[in-house]
Parts: sequence; C-alpha cells; structure tokens
Amino acid sequence: MAYQIVKSSSGTPESENKCEVLIESSSDLANLPADLSPGSVAYTASLSAMYMKAINGTWTQIGG
Repeated sequence: MAYQIVKSSSGTPESENKCEVLIESSSDLANLPADLSPGSVAYTASLSAMYMKAINGTWTQIGG
C-alpha cells in the first residue's frame, strides 16, 4: 500500500477535498481516504492507469 497526495483543491464547496493522488497500483485505490471528493484523480507513476472517483464513491478507470 502506497500513495501520495500530489495536489489538493480547496476553497469552494465543489472542490472541497478534490485531489490528485499518485498510486503504485490499482490495489491502492481501496486504501485511499474515503473523504476524497468525486472528481478526484488517482494515477500510477508510469501513467499506465488513471482513475477518477465517481459521485457514488467508486473509482472508474479513465485512462492508461
């Protein structure tokens, strides 16, 4: 399990706790903080996979 929050947005209710997160692999998605807002993005260092948090709280692959 390893992740690093790269960028965090704040200031408006729409962007509250929306983050960009660097992960080692898709298995790290389960270990990310639950309070990350929908629209947050998680990606691997190699950019082989990219995920976005949906409004229902699930992570959906959007690239890679």
